[in-house]
Amino acid sequence: MLLRFKCKHVSEPLQANEGTRSFTSNRLYQFETKIALFLRGQIIVLASSLTGVVIGMTVSFTMVMQENVLLGKDLQLFFPLSQFVVILVLSIICAFMATYVPAS
Repeated sequence: MLLRFKCKHVSEPLQANEGTRSFTSNRLYQFETKIALFLRGQIIVLASSLTGVVIGMTVSFTMVMQENVLLGKDLQLFFPLSQFVVILVLSIICAFMATYVPAS
């Protein structure tokens, strides 16, 4: 009987400590899940925006080459770097809004 009481007395603090550990690990799991969802959304949004940029650059390059051949003008291809940076920043914001905010 005395041994049983001692075991119960020792196991109570362990169970309380296990509760905080499970709470901490649960919070960590939720944070890791949100980060994984954010990265997945970021990959999808970034891949689609880069695909659009590549398609647009291909079309504009062929049009510039066509203008050069048909009209005999020396046109240069211009890449709007500032708009590309804006697209990248907006893709990060879009991925954050699409994954992290609804998961909260």
